[in-house]
Amino acid sequence: MDVYCLEVPVPGGEYYGGVDFGKLEDYSVIAILRREGELLKLVYLYEFSLGTPYSNVIGHLVRANKKFRFRRLFVDQTGVGEPVLEELKAQFHRVYAFVWATSANSPQLEVHLRNQAIPKRRLARCD
Repeated sequence: MDVYCLEVPVPGGEYYGGVDFGKLEDYSVIAILRREGELLKLVYLYEFSLGTPYSNVIGHLVRANKKFRFRRLFVDQTGVGEPVLEELKAQFHRVYAFVWATSANSPQLEVHLRNQAIPKRRLARCD
């Protein structure tokens, strides 16, 4: 399993970015997927410390986009204000915002992602 860092060259390909903004109780997270045929493979995952300002998360996304050149950026706008979404739309060509219909989705998604995600030892910060 390949896990990329922002400081080293990455192979060409079709990349998709995703961001979930948290701040005080939830962590902000950036995930980057690479298309390999019909599959999407997780190649980058970054979890920010609690309390990280949204501007820092957006700055990290901008750096990641320079490296990976996202085809699309998916944003969970649940709890994120319109100014944050407007800033992302100004910075990125294709932004797709979505909202979780209920918080009841979260436990099932978390279990699914935990079963599919890169093992913790592979998630060491690389920047």
